[in-house]
Order: sequence, then C-alpha cells, then structure tokens
Amino acid sequence: MLCQPMVSKRAKEDIHFPDDLALYEQLVRLNPYDCQTNKDGIVDIGLAENKICEDLMQQKLTELLPKNVTLDQLHYFKSYGVDSFRKALSNFLNKFFNPLHEIREDDVIGGCHRGNMCP
Repeated sequence: MLCQPMVSKRAKEDIHFPDDLALYEQLVRLNPYDCQTNKDGIVDIGLAENKICEDLMQQKLTELLPKNVTLDQLHYFKSYGVDSFRKALSNFLNKFFNPLHEIREDDVIGGCHRGNMCP
C-alpha cells in the first residue's frame, strides 16, 4: 500500500491565493535597507518594537509577574521560530525518529502560520 500525501480541501484552495504579508516579508528579507551597504533596499515599516524603554518594561513586568521577564520576551518572535523551541524540536526529532541525517536547529521552522513556510 502506497502512502499518498493528504492535503485538506481548504489548504488546496488556499494555495492559489498569495499571502501578501508573506510576500512582503520575503521581499524585505531578500533586499533589506542598510544606510551603508544597501541604500536601494526595502525599509521594513511593518513592525514596531519599543526598545527605548525595554529596561523599564522588563523591571515593571518582573515586579508584577511571578517569574523574571527576559528582554527577548518583550519583543516579537523571529518569524521562523524561537531558537530554544527549534533546538528542542531538532533534539526531539533526532532522538526519537532516528533520521538519516542529523536535523540541526537551523533546519527547523517552528511557527503556527503559513508565512513560516516561505524560503
């Protein structure tokens, strides 16, 4: 019995509609603006993070919450997944699935939206 790939009807329909956000992220990633090396690049204004007062926010949240808050918890996650999760997942896959080649942390995409599948 051959194993056939199974894709839901919804996923098959969705594949024909481009994800504008994913396309934008890909364009920015391939051609990011840099004032020294790439003045013709794309400026990413699709995301804003407040790093100016991160030390104050970290201190206040640590006071209010039952555990210490780290700086990386105050900002958006990387679109390809949090490093600690990707490392844990690669370790899990190597330990329990015995792959032909070792799966490295950099080989893993850990996220929950379709945009994570873009190269």
